[in-house]
Amino acid sequence: AVTSRRRPLERTCTNPQANVSLVSMPNAEGASAGHTEGANADGDATKSTASVARDAALTSRRRPVKLTCKNPQAEASSASALDAEGAHTGGVASTDTSAVAFTSRRRPLRQASKKSLARVSLAPARDAEGAAAGGMSSTSTSSVEPDAALGSRQRPSEQTCGEAKSKVSLVSAWHAEGASTGGLSRTVASSIARDAALAGRQWLLAKSLHRSPRDFDAWLRAIQGAFAFQGRIAKTEERGITEGQLDRILSFVNAHQAGWRDRDRKQIEAANLYHTNDWLIMPGTLHEDCAFVELLTGQPQPPDWFCSHWWGEPIEDFVVCVRGHRELRDLPPQTAYWVCAYANRQHSIEAEIGSSPDPAESSFVKAMRLAEGVLLILDPKATPFSRIWCAYEEFVALCDQETLQREGDSKMLLDIATAVDPDSDVAAQPERRKRCTVITDGFTAPEEACSVENANSLREMRQSFFPLEVLLRGLTVRLV
Repeated sequence: AVTSRRRPLERTCTNPQANVSLVSMPNAEGASAGHTEGANADGDATKSTASVARDAALTSRRRPVKLTCKNPQAEASSASALDAEGAHTGGVASTDTSAVAFTSRRRPLRQASKKSLARVSLAPARDAEGAAAGGMSSTSTSSVEPDAALGSRQRPSEQTCGEAKSKVSLVSAWHAEGASTGGLSRTVASSIARDAALAGRQWLLAKSLHRSPRDFDAWLRAIQGAFAFQGRIAKTEERGITEGQLDRILSFVNAHQAGWRDRDRKQIEAANLYHTNDWLIMPGTLHEDCAFVELLTGQPQPPDWFCSHWWGEPIEDFVVCVRGHRELRDLPPQTAYWVCAYANRQHSIEAEIGSSPDPAESSFVKAMRLAEGVLLILDPKATPFSRIWCAYEEFVALCDQETLQREGDSKMLLDIATAVDPDSDVAAQPERRKRCTVITDGFTAPEEACSVENANSLREMRQSFFPLEVLLRGLTVRLV
């Protein structure tokens, strides 16, 4: 009789859907035939028969759990059926029933982790199942839900770390998911999203400079130690830069450029504005999303002169030209020059330049309207003459008074400067490695104090040092 009751169990274990019905049949068989056989044949006692029946029922209930775990959708119904069977037959105590229900709730988490969008819907379903089955207390259920929600919010960050460009959007979805489930407040979620976006941009900068995260953090601290944020200047056109502030930048570059590499990972001999932008401007303005001028001053500095130039000339030559021009024009030390690289917020360049297709609405032209004139700085190859933006700036300065919105006869001046190799006298002064020569639009202040004949003679003598080959390139302009 015992053997006949146990054998059907071995056949039913291969079909988990039929387990519940088949288990009920052996139990009913043991209840009717087992007791009668024991009474008639003097075999097993009634107590032993009932014990064997309970052991068989317990075994039949536990085996389907191992088989049904491969199908998480059917697990809840199987667990409910098992609990109902245990309550009906009395074979499993309430503590064991709760343990089975807890197992059925936790296992679907492994499959749900592959799809973050399904986590929010699965967690309430598991909690509702636990409440219906009575397997967990309200305290335990509430502790599982935040843990599951937290896991669903944290896992996407591991997937997004490989794709920095999609990091911001995925992190936003991650925080929106957390906010919908009550895991994070909107304020905290938005703050973490900003931090994640900042970390993504910092990672891209470190990668572009071929620096490890640790080395790049040390470099950021060095920049912040030399150029701390001073405050925001609302209008881009009022972010001029003085000669003294340019000297601070040049001194910092000269002190650190030995460790710089260009984008081809070659040693930089003379840092130009492309190198300075990569190594100093972009990292230095990353955390505040500001213009580099805002690391030098928090006060507006409307430009007296507008600089039109090419980023490829060495910044040392650029500073030499600005200094020589200011001294030649007899301008005060606080004279401000508008330089796009330092005035625009490079991390928000589209907003700075403007969305209008009309270049007259850009920050460049707005700055020109405030300036007395344009200082065109040429390299030995006169590269600005081949750049469309530089050509447009010269055109506005010379021909387009309507765009500049100037009144009366107050036309815009156009001076042209370049840095030339030093002569024997200047070479003896290491701090003046190159000298500046300028073609001015009209006379300078000292020349105007002389007679007209002497003023013309002085100007001709001064401008005769301007390189002839640079002038010839300016006469054959070809825009590319």
